[in-house]
Parts: sequence; C-alpha cells; structure tokens
Amino acid sequence: MQNLDFHIQQHIIIKSFIENSLLQLRTISSHLVFFNSSSELEIQFFLAASTIGVATNVILSWLGSQAAARWNAARDLHAVVSTGAFGDEPVLGANFRPMLLARLPKEGWWEVVKNCGEEFFVETKYDGEHVLMHKISCDSYIWYTRNGKDFTKDYGSTSSQTDLLSGRIHPHFRSSVNDCILDCELMLWDKKLKKLCRRQFKSHNSEHRSHSFRHLDPSDNVQLVVIVFDLLYLNGKSIMNAPLYQRLQALDTAVLKNNQSVNTISIAPRTTISTKEEVESLFQKALSAGEEGIVVKRKDVVYQPGTRMTKNGWFKLKAYLSDNELDVALVGIMPEKGKDGQVAYQLAVRDGEIYRTITTCSAGLSRIDHDYIYNLSSKSDGPLLKQSLAECHCYNFMTKSKLRLIRIKVVEITAAGIRDGKFIDPVMRRIRYDKDVEEVDTIATFREYEQVLTNSKLSNMSPTKQKPRKLTKRMIVEASKFVAKEAKL
Repeated sequence: MQNLDFHIQQHIIIKSFIENSLLQLRTISSHLVFFNSSSELEIQFFLAASTIGVATNVILSWLGSQAAARWNAARDLHAVVSTGAFGDEPVLGANFRPMLLARLPKEGWWEVVKNCGEEFFVETKYDGEHVLMHKISCDSYIWYTRNGKDFTKDYGSTSSQTDLLSGRIHPHFRSSVNDCILDCELMLWDKKLKKLCRRQFKSHNSEHRSHSFRHLDPSDNVQLVVIVFDLLYLNGKSIMNAPLYQRLQALDTAVLKNNQSVNTISIAPRTTISTKEEVESLFQKALSAGEEGIVVKRKDVVYQPGTRMTKNGWFKLKAYLSDNELDVALVGIMPEKGKDGQVAYQLAVRDGEIYRTITTCSAGLSRIDHDYIYNLSSKSDGPLLKQSLAECHCYNFMTKSKLRLIRIKVVEITAAGIRDGKFIDPVMRRIRYDKDVEEVDTIATFREYEQVLTNSKLSNMSPTKQKPRKLTKRMIVEASKFVAKEAKL
C-alpha cells in the first residue's frame, strides 16, 4: 500500500513540475540558447507529459487559452505552440477535429429540454466510420477520420479514380460545387439486399461476414456509401459559424444533384420534433430496425470543431439509458490485442461453476485502475494471459496452474447492445472492489441484456451531483508500482 501511495505522489509531482515549467517557459524564451524558439521545447514537454499519462486536454490548458482551439483546427503541435496569428476556423484541407455528439445521461429528457430548444432535429445514429471529406478544386479529395487518420489513399484522391469512393461519388455533385467540406459517415451498402448494413455485424449483410472499409473487393456484395449530415465549407467560404438549420438548407439545395443515390452518396434523413413521446417512438423504431440509436441536434447551434459538450445540444441516444450495468469477471489480459494496440481485457460471466468469456474490452477505467490490474496480473501467481479462453474455472486468489489465469477481479460494464452474440461498444465503468467473483452476473442475464437495452426509456429525473470516488485500502492493497508505457500520439 505504501509503495503504491509513493508512486501516486511521485506521479503528481512530475505532472506539477511539467505544468509549472510550461507556465514559466514563455517568460524565459528570450534566454533559451539551445533551441531556435521556445516552441521546440514546448513540444518536448507535450510529449513528456503524454508519456506519463497526462490527458491531452489538461496539457493543452497548460499551453494557453488558444491551445485547444489550435489543436482542434489542425491537430498539429507546431500550430499549437505557434505565437503567430491564428484564425478561429479550420481551413480547407486541414486535418481538424469534428464536432462530436455528447452521450445523453440517464436524466435524458431533462438535458434535451435544457439544451435543445423547443424544436430539434432527430436523425438515425449510423454505425460506420465518421469522416470529414474535403472536395478541393473540383476534382481533388481528402478523407480524414474523426481520429485524424488520412485515408485518402484508400478512398481516392481524385475524381478520375472511378474504382474508388471519390471517383464513384464525384458525378453526383452539382457542377457549381468547386470545393466543400462534408461531415459524414461511411457505411456499407449491400448490393444484393439493397440496404445499409452495419459493418461489424455478420447477420446484417448477405455474405454473413464482417468487412474492412479500407479493403473491400469489387466482387464483394457490399460497397462503400457516404451518408452526409452536415456542410461546413462551400466554394471558398466557411459556414461553420452559421446555425445548423442554415447549413442544412445549403446542403439540401446546393451540393448534390439529387438525394436519391442511397447506394453511393445521400443526405441523412432528419425529422423535426419537440416532445419526449416522439423521441422515444423514433428511438424504439431505430432499435427495432437494428440501428445503433438516434441523434438529437439543436437547430441553431454553430459548428465547434473538437467539442463534445451537453450545452451544444448535440446528443446520441444509444441503448444505455436505463440501469443496465453488468458485473463481470475480468479473467485475462492480452497486451496489444485491443483497438489501436491497446491492452484487451477478457471478461466472463458465470455459467454454473464455469466462467464463460463474453467479450474483450479496452475502453474505460482510469489510469490507476489499469495499472492496478496490470500489476496484479504480472505477479507470479497471476501471469498475463496471452490467449483468450472460451471458458475457465476462476478463483479469487490463484496459485500457479496450467490455466494461467490472473487474479480475478469484478468490473462493471455497460454496452450499447448485443449483436451476433457480441457486445456493441462495451465500456468498463469501474472495478467492483465490494464484490467477489461468485457474485458476477450469469449467462442468462447476459442473454437477456439486449432486450433490457431495447426497452430503455428517457428519464424525467432531474440530474443529481455524483459524489467523488474515494481511494480505498482495498483498491490499492495488492498493487505495486506504475508500469512505464509509451505514449501514442
């Protein structure tokens, strides 16, 4: 316990040192002789802070009042630390961060009333690849994902690449559109079933297999399509500061020749509503149709790159609106098996005396929780599990055995649904230090989970303040030291 306490204090001291150094940096920049400017040193501090796990938004707050806006507009460290003039809007071709949807909390209807106005737009929540498409000088295209990855090579850089997405959608633009930026979702269109399908769900397409957006073959039954839900820039002028309803009017009338080409590029259908009953009706219809959920948008909000705030009045409603947490057993850790090389945690539920794996998950938990679990699993009586097991026997305190299981911990998870026997967007919320492994949910509860989610309702309850979580003795009793991790930028 003392060992972990010491390392937590050391972690805080390092963060404090970096913060104080950054605050003082600009005042002494004229005395720096080893750098051409203070910018290079600030970038080094950025990288150092990221390496020890300091959140990006915290680091940006240290770098000044404009740092977050600069990062959102270009995702460029040199732009962040630049002392030059800065425009408050991204430019055509820039790799900026899209405006994002806030998750609607359980006090859902109260938040809609407070932030969305008397009337608001509702759209389907598409389960694809969120991208920003830049059309430049009529014939050139750039494709950026919401995470800043440039997939132009995969989707096509010019209109002449007719075998790629850019070449396929190009004929559908009006001749008057010289350049534009579209906020959109890439989806899969099943050519045989004549419908949109969710890419990770084998049951949704005629080939009954999952597909990679970047590696589709022309002979596949599915092809990429573009669903457009916002227009941010048109013919040399940014319209991000225009209210949403005006941007959508321009999108509807000035961009595409028509909105009939659902197998290539189309504008997302939207409905204007004002009541809780209408929201719940559309929500239930979306879930019944196998969709991820719905989106609620304030009509007069301006586009704010990189933000995800409830006051924007942009919400996603997925099947997590009720008390639908599951308590599951964490039975293994698989390094670099998760998304983008993250650690994947193997989670299981109880089936009699057997614990059956139901999912692997990388999302959620704090840095302290991750290190706590990693350190437990690294000990001699709980080695790392390199391969996923379908079922196992679990014990709270394992000795060396052929099963190679870690010390079992109970974690609370939520998800947006279950499809093809797998969780949709599972997230680990917290470690349940108050529960033993025998108390985890059963396989029967897991099988009923999808119906529980489908029946989710918007609550009329007013929001209540959550009490801060305390660091208990049980949380740190078996942990040792922090494990150094390489930051991924």
